Amino acid sequence: MRKLATLALAIIASTASAQLQCFYKDLVAGQRQQVCFDMSKPREAQAAQDYIRSLQPRAGIFDNPITVREMLTARHLTVPAKITPFRVSESTDGLIIKGIMNGGPEEIKLSGIVIAPGQEVSVARLLGWLVPPASIVNVEATGEYSVGGQKEVFLWLGNNLINIILVERGLALPIKSKGPYEGELASAAELAKTQRLGMYAESK
Repeated sequence: MRKLATLALAIIASTASAQLQCFYKDLVAGQRQQVCFDMSKPREAQAAQDYIRSLQPRAGIFDNPITVREMLTARHLTVPAKITPFRVSESTDGLIIKGIMNGGPEEIKLSGIVIAPGQEVSVARLLGWLVPPASIVNVEATGEYSVGGQKEVFLWLGNNLINIILVERGLALPIKSKGPYEGELASAAELAKTQRLGMYAESK
């Protein structure tokens, strides 16, 4: 399986006549390759879509175990100081994960997002691959609780937020709120829509 090169997305200009999206791919010796597309032009928008699909394995997110753990957007984020290790036991229902935290059993729910229509199976596959039983992740608690009593959290896998990864892949949608990472979740949703990932795969 091909391995996706580290990829970051940044919108660097937006005017009435041009809307540039630039993609940065890490090369060797700290070098980076930059490729920009004018999204206001249909041909370049299509070229941008083809470019990102060429870097991301086609199979995986929706049908087979995926090979990409990194966020494609929000590469500027850093892991906050106040996090708590969480040992995964199982993913139970959609965005709910059971595990051990602070020495005792705990149920957490990914905050700021809901599962996109028709993507329940894909979400289960992705979470099962990203956070299998016995894996260790870090919880950033929001202080809120879901209707079912689970802690609402942002879940860090290394330097990547799983909440954002799900939205980038078109498997989840951001909830409109003024909570943490609202802007990053919106950008992730725009990427999924632009590149026709997940729930947008069949849209025209």
